[in-house]
Amino acid sequence: FVAFLLLTLFIVWYIDQDQYIYFWDFQGYHAAYRHLGWQFAYRPFQAIGSVVASIRENDYNMLPTVFQMPFYFVFGSSRIAYILSTTVSFAFPAVILFTRLMRALHSNGSRTSEDDDLLFILIAVAVIAFSPQLWVPVLRGYVDVVGLNVIFIVLMLYFRRDLTEQTLHTLITLGFLVNLLILLRRWYAYWVVGFFCSMAVSALISTLRDRTPMTRLKLSCKNIAIVGATAVLSFFAIATPIAVDMLATNYQEVYAAYRTGNSLFSHFGYLCEYFGIPFIVASVAGLLLMAAKDTKRRIALFVAVQFAVTFILFTRTQDMGIHHFYWVSATIFMLTAFFLREVSSWLRTRLLKLTFISVLIVVCVANFLGVVHEGVRNFLSPVSFALPERYFYPLKRKDLDQVRSLLLT
Repeated sequence: FVAFLLLTLFIVWYIDQDQYIYFWDFQGYHAAYRHLGWQFAYRPFQAIGSVVASIRENDYNMLPTVFQMPFYFVFGSSRIAYILSTTVSFAFPAVILFTRLMRALHSNGSRTSEDDDLLFILIAVAVIAFSPQLWVPVLRGYVDVVGLNVIFIVLMLYFRRDLTEQTLHTLITLGFLVNLLILLRRWYAYWVVGFFCSMAVSALISTLRDRTPMTRLKLSCKNIAIVGATAVLSFFAIATPIAVDMLATNYQEVYAAYRTGNSLFSHFGYLCEYFGIPFIVASVAGLLLMAAKDTKRRIALFVAVQFAVTFILFTRTQDMGIHHFYWVSATIFMLTAFFLREVSSWLRTRLLKLTFISVLIVVCVANFLGVVHEGVRNFLSPVSFALPERYFYPLKRKDLDQVRSLLLT
């Protein structure tokens, strides 16, 4: 609660510092927020029709905006109301779901002390809630953070038990959830493809280690097919026009003008600039520690394959914008939190654990402010090598007075 309150106050301050004329993606969903809110207020049936039509036909549809409408009717259509609606509706729930995901990943049926439970929660909150990668797209007006909520729920359901042990209800639910992920923002389809590829590879590896490989392989293939069929059929049923269009469109050609290079190394370099070297190192260490544990090796394999497939497919098509990094964030947040949790488990006394979490929170807050606040970044210049190279201060134009004069003439 304290973290959410402080973040809310910061967001209000940040948006108040903006002196800008928002355009393109910075204002696209804010415009949809205002328009849909007006329609629901005065023409509700037309509003419902607009939402349905946009889901079926548009790349930038109004489905995320529907969840923001309660905020619209309480707080209005201003920029700050819109950003806070994204924060409260999507970003804060993502933080909560992430803490639940991390608790589920660390649960092995063994009991832990209340102090350790609280420590694990604080680690998860510090990693995601004070990550600039969570907030920068929100502050710029994107709603794509909504997808993190679906991803975290999907991973919780999938990692809960082995693929061959999943119930029919869970498999169908997974299918509807990955469909929902694509409906919310189309580009999450790359994550979904990586998800299915990772399921297939994980099933194949598990089969090779099983005493009855053919029985396990058949059951794994059947369960993957159930998830896939549910996702594909529901997507085509709900959004037939856009589904057909997506199949017929060569997105590599469409986005050719937006690409700066074809090298995977250049794309990975940009990823490192955006997240910062410490984040990347911690996530790689988390993956290695996860792979070293018998009970977590299945998760490590899944995460590695899913990341590799999605990264290759996405970067072959287009460069990643700040909002596209959300699918990367889901993986990096999870691996980093796992690494920090393992480090904390080596500490035996309450004083050491308290010191560890205190230092972690200070470091995470400093990293966050170093990306979004110029004064803090200048103060941290002696350790700038540890900060992300990309920074995102409040947007400012120096010609707003001239623009106002032109508008008044």
